[in-house]
Amino acid sequence: MSDLSKLPASSPLDLHHFKPSDVPSLVDEYVWSCLQEDRNFGEIIHGKGKGTLRDLVHTSLSKNSSVLSFTLGGSGNLENWGKTTFRLK
Repeated sequence: MSDLSKLPASSPLDLHHFKPSDVPSLVDEYVWSCLQEDRNFGEIIHGKGKGTLRDLVHTSLSKNSSVLSFTLGGSGNLENWGKTTFRLK
């Protein structure tokens, strides 16, 4: 997970190459990184597949007290159900 700390929060978190068991900690680390950079939002790419990663991302975001809200897609393309955009408190 040390590679994730090198990823600026201004970049989306792409989960395509991670195991589902890694998702909760990766999401928490990414949210933390966004907070450290004084960002009020972030994007997580989970893909469109069967929805396993999407469900894990949404569960992790809903449990994180720093997350105000999240939505499938993004501000520019709400039909992009391969990513989730979130807002921070």
